[in-house]
Amino acid sequence: LGDRLRLRGALTLMDLDVRDGREALPNRPEKKASFSAIYDLDARHSFSAAVNYVGSSIDQPQVVTDGVRLGGYATVDAVWKIKFERASVLVSVDNVLDREYQQFFGFETFGRRFRLDVRAEY
Repeated sequence: LGDRLRLRGALTLMDLDVRDGREALPNRPEKKASFSAIYDLDARHSFSAAVNYVGSSIDQPQVVTDGVRLGGYATVDAVWKIKFERASVLVSVDNVLDREYQQFFGFETFGRRFRLDVRAEY
């Protein structure tokens, strides 16, 4: 979409056939999707935002013999990237909307998270 705007999307659909009579494999959601937009402000600066969806899954903690179904969740992430000749700096905000969810039974996520990444190429 033009020289400055790029769109990306991904979709994963899994239909696992567990033949030994056990429940579905733990921590493997049947549905995952993401959509992101990257906008280049100029040759050095870009901004991107992504929406990520993870469907429900079954976790099997050691304290529970039967699986526990974890609900699906969606997050929004944002990144500001600054490019240099042989390096880049990324300022990221994961889970911008500060959603509460569990990837593993009994462990809440950290909520909104800020990151600073420095990458160099040699």
